[in-house]
Formats: sequence, structure tokens, C-alpha cells
Amino acid sequence: MTSQTSFSPQEKGKHVIRDNTRTSLDSLPSEILDIIGFYCAISTPKRKEWIQHMDSVGQSSVPSSSSQTEYAHEQPPAFATPPVNLRNLVVTSRRNHAILNADSNPRLYARVFKTKFDVDAISRRFGPMAISSASLAKELQRRCICLKRIRRAVAFGRIKEQETGEKGEAEILENLWIAFMMLTENDGQNIQQLRWARIEEYLKMFRTQDLLEEAIRSGYPPNTTTRALALHLDYMLSSPARLASETRDESDEKLFVLRPFVFAAHRYDAFLAPWTVRQLPIQSSSTSPISPSQAAASDNPFIADLTPKDALHRLAYCGKEISIRPPNITHAACCSFFMKVEHDPGVSGINAATDPYEGKARSEIRKLTTRDPLKLLSFDYDKDIARLVACTSPYHSPGLNAASHLGDFEGSWEGRFTFFDFDSYRDMLGGKVRSLYEGPFGEQPQVWKLKEHVVKVNYSERIGGKGSLMNAGYYDDDPEPSQVQTIRKRRASWESEARERALKGLRQDTNEIPQHIMADWHNYPSFGHDEPASSSDESMEDKQNDKYEILISGTGHSAWGRFILRGRVRSWDGMVSITKEYRPDGRGRWLYRGYVVAGNKLVGRWRDTFTPEDMSGYEGCFLLHRRGA
Repeated sequence: MTSQTSFSPQEKGKHVIRDNTRTSLDSLPSEILDIIGFYCAISTPKRKEWIQHMDSVGQSSVPSSSSQTEYAHEQPPAFATPPVNLRNLVVTSRRNHAILNADSNPRLYARVFKTKFDVDAISRRFGPMAISSASLAKELQRRCICLKRIRRAVAFGRIKEQETGEKGEAEILENLWIAFMMLTENDGQNIQQLRWARIEEYLKMFRTQDLLEEAIRSGYPPNTTTRALALHLDYMLSSPARLASETRDESDEKLFVLRPFVFAAHRYDAFLAPWTVRQLPIQSSSTSPISPSQAAASDNPFIADLTPKDALHRLAYCGKEISIRPPNITHAACCSFFMKVEHDPGVSGINAATDPYEGKARSEIRKLTTRDPLKLLSFDYDKDIARLVACTSPYHSPGLNAASHLGDFEGSWEGRFTFFDFDSYRDMLGGKVRSLYEGPFGEQPQVWKLKEHVVKVNYSERIGGKGSLMNAGYYDDDPEPSQVQTIRKRRASWESEARERALKGLRQDTNEIPQHIMADWHNYPSFGHDEPASSSDESMEDKQNDKYEILISGTGHSAWGRFILRGRVRSWDGMVSITKEYRPDGRGRWLYRGYVVAGNKLVGRWRDTFTPEDMSGYEGCFLLHRRGA
């Protein structure tokens, strides 16, 4: 007779549970396994495991006691860690792998992506296909690889391993592109992922191991995509609290590496296409915008390089490949530079001549409160991304249209402009790079009040005006834009519609004139020699060929007195050219050229108007904030 083992009710229950556990995963329906996999992916690690993970992966060079002090109070958010538990579940059996791998179950990984990353901006900019399950599953894998690579680099203390060579450079470029796109899409979740990867420490390493090392070498630092992305990321992650926590040595080091990109205007272009080109894209049959004297530019450092250049990068993104240009390195450098100047005005060494208006201008700037870059949301970066995608080539890219920039410039602006010591600037143009790092500079506050005037340009007329480029395309006797018929437009709705038009440019032909403009074209005034046309004798096809331009008028004051502003917007990329003429003091005319970027900031360069346009003149940079933005 076979003996039977007897169990108490409690022991019998434990035995059944242990026996069922061994077979539970293989016997579960795929739908249930899918749910388990999802919750594994978004599960929060225990605090002890989190501290150990931070020590082993991210703080290998720091004693455990100090790192525990730093992280013991933190409860790691579920969405700020890679889906490691899901990966562990996938490899437990062949069946689990078949059901839960990314190729066979992209929907699961898309759900995981949406819990860990922001998706609204992706859909808004690139359409529904960019957030399909297959697209997000691929993007989840790419982002996790890049974020872990960034974190690993911080742990080892090197942005690039010595033996990786070109592969290492490509990985750094991919890391920075992914981080840049994530920050422009950030609505609260992406920043947590980047902080998990310790992006601030990664950028600090990049500054010391790349930018600083290059700055102490002879010559100018090369303008590379990795440096442009790194400087943009560093600025986008800036905040007053972060600036206040910097040591004096760290602050001086940052200013040192920023100097070339801020002051060397003849080497680092601040524009997506040469500022001397009035209309883009450049047609093959059109007259070359390049001066013949530029053939000698390589031999004469005073000849400006005004050659139009393509700036195309192909980026694997959300299951497809997009064409995008790198962000402009000068814009990030100037924004970071002015943040530091506002935080510590003592860094400048030159004071301009005082003026009765200086106290008023400076007091207004002192009271200025603007949104920190770190507080900007994806919505604020929509137009910047549209510009980078639509303006990769001055020869072939359609660019944006005038309607995309409506409302960008109108209003009150306040900020600063810098001026470099004139003798040091002349020495720098002559090839003495040392003067770039040692020359003193100054800064002065200024206040602008701008008004937009949208005009319909006759088909036979020239976009950009017929006057001198040093006068923003105007003749001296042209009427002021403020004397042209003013359009009464609903500011809030027009700005919203303008942003939507810019986003449409990511997915369709941006040369198309929106129906909204074609329907009310007759409300736009003519300008100069434009001929008025009645709505009765112009067909819809003719209206689609209409050309529009935004003219700018305004006034302002700075430490040097009151001035009159007059300019126009280049529709292709939104570059504004504005002349600033002091009246009645007669302190000269200056030409400002720049862009409105995220956070309602107008950034760019000014130059003198006496030097011929094909030569490097005396230049400085400026940054203005829209008041109340």
C-alpha cells in the first residue's frame, strides 16, 4: 500500500502555492502576460535597490556613504528608470520572449514609452505615424540605449573611451541629438529621464574635456554639431539656482569657452543663411549673392565669408529618418552668456558713455523677470524645430512663409547688447586670437517697442526691398513702415495660427499660402510701388502666387539715447533685419539681425553700417526678452 504524506491545512496551502508558482507564467494567457509585462516595465524599484543602483551605475567614483546621503531621501519615479524588469521577464522562457519581445508586441513597448516619455510634441510636429506602436517601440529602444550610454560615461568620467575612435564620436553625436530632441519635447517626463542619465554632469564633462581643451589650443575652436548641441543643452537646462550654485572658477571657465562663439562674429555665423541674401531659397537662375571679392576670403581675414552652405543632418527618429539642421551654436552661446551677465554684471569690464536715459533703461531691465529655460515646455520649441527642419539648405529647402512669423515681433522688448573693446576686436580680425580671450567687453541695457506691418508685395517687386542691406533694404527717403496702413489683427488668435502654420511646414509644402490669408488678402496694404488689385478681377490661382512680407517699425532707448527702429523679416527662416538710428543725437546707425527663439527671446548680432557688407565689420551680440512673456 502506497504511503501518503499528510499535510495540515496551512502546509497544504503553501505546497499548492509553490507548485502553482512553477507553472504560472507558462500557463497564463498572453493578454494577462502582456499586462504583467507592462507593470514590470513601470514598476518603481525599492529605495534600497535604487540607492545601490545609483552607487553601482552612476556613483562608482564616489564612496557609498556620501552617495547614500545624496539619494537616501529620493523615491525614484517609475517613469525615470529604464524598463529593466520587463527585459528580465522576457528572458525567463521562450514563450515569454515570443509574446513580449518588441518585434512581436510593439503595442506593449509603445505603452511603456508613453509612461516614460512625452509624446504630445512628437504627434503635434510629425503626425500620427510618428507615434504609431512600431515607431514608439523602436524609439524606446534607441532612447534607453543612449540614456544608459550617457550615464555610463558619467560613471567612468570620460565622454568618450580612448579606443573607440570614430564610433565614439558617432555615439556622442547620437547622445546629444537624442537629449536635444527630448528637451524640446519635454512636458515634464523627458526631463526626469535625462536626470536619471545625469545629463548635467555629462555636459559638464563635455565642457572640460572638449570645449575647454579646444579653447586652450591655438586658433579658433571648430564649429561642430556636437558643440552646438552641447551648448544648447547646457542653456536649456540653466536656471538661476544653478547659476547661483556655481563657484567663481566654474563661472569663469564657462565664460572663457563661450567667448569665441559670442564675440568672433567673423568666424561663427549667427544666421541660417547669409544675412545678405534677401530671398530664399536661392534659385539656380538667380544672380549669385556671393561677392566676387570673396574668392580672396581665405587670404584676407577682413573679407566676410558669405557663401550659402547646406547644413543637413539625417536623424533616425521615431521609426523614420528626418532631415534636420543642427541648432545654431551662436544662439545658445549668446543666451548663456547674457544669463551669466545678468546674474553677475561685474564680469564686464567696459562701461559705455552715460546718458540721461541710462538709469531708466537699466532700472527697467533690473526688474525684468523672464521664464527660465528649464521651465519652457514643448509648445515653446515648436517653431524652432519647424525652422530647423524646413531650412536645411538655402538652395533647396522651401523654408517657412511670412504667415509663420505673424505676432513674433510686435510688442515691448527689453534686454542688453554687448560691445567688445575696439582695439582688441581689430586685433582679433587681424588674426590675434589671444585678444579674443583677453579683450575687455561691456554691456548696456536697451528697450524696444516694435510694431508689425504685413504687406502684399507685387509679383514684379523684390522681396527684401531695393535699398541697401545696411539700411534693411530701405532707401533713405522710403516712408516709415509706421506710415503704411496698419492692419487690425487679433493678436492672440494670429499668434496661435502662426505657430500652427509653422508646424504644418514639417509635413507639407511651406510655399503654400494658407487659405486664411488668401481669403482676406485685400485687407493687406500695398507698400512702395505695389499695385492694388480688386478682389473681383483676381482668381484664387492668382492669390496663391501672392507674396507677403512683414515690415517692422518702432522706437526705443538705451544708455546712448533714443533711437528709431525700421526693418523687415526674411520669411524663409524668420531672420529680422532692423536698423537702429539714434535721433536726434546723431550717434550713428547700427544694423541688428536676429531670430525670435523659444521663450520669446530675440537673439542675434549687431554691426556697424559703415563697413561694406562683404567685409567683416565691428560687431557685437544682443538678447531681448518680450515684456510680460
